[in-house]
Amino acid sequence: MAIPSTLIMGTAMLLIPLSTGFAGLLLASLLIGFGNGISSGLNMTLGADFSPDNGRGQFLGIWRFMADAGATGGPVLLSGVTAVASLGAGVAATGVLGFAAAAVFAVTIPRLKHRRNY
Repeated sequence: MAIPSTLIMGTAMLLIPLSTGFAGLLLASLLIGFGNGISSGLNMTLGADFSPDNGRGQFLGIWRFMADAGATGGPVLLSGVTAVASLGAGVAATGVLGFAAAAVFAVTIPRLKHRRNY
C-alpha cells in the first residue's frame, strides 16, 4: 500500500492548484484523505518489521524521530516555496514529493529482506 497511497496523495496535491471552485477542492481533499487512509500505520509497521532484534527500542526511536522530522519538513517546504514563488507552486512541490516517496518505496521496499520468522 506504500506506493499506491503516496501516488494517490501526490496526484491529489497536484490537483489542488488546478481546482477552480469548492467542488474541485473537495474532490482533491477527499482523494488525499483516501490515500492517507489506506496508508494508515504504514510508517510504524515498516519500522517494526525492519527493526533489528538487538536495540529495537533505539532503532524505533530514531525511526520515529526521522518520521516526525519529515512531517515537520513538509510545512516548511510549503512555506519556503510559497514565499519564493506562489501557493500553487508550493502545493505542487509537496505533490511532487508524493511521487518521490513512491519511487523510493518502489526501489527500497522490494529489496529489503523481511527478518522476522513467525
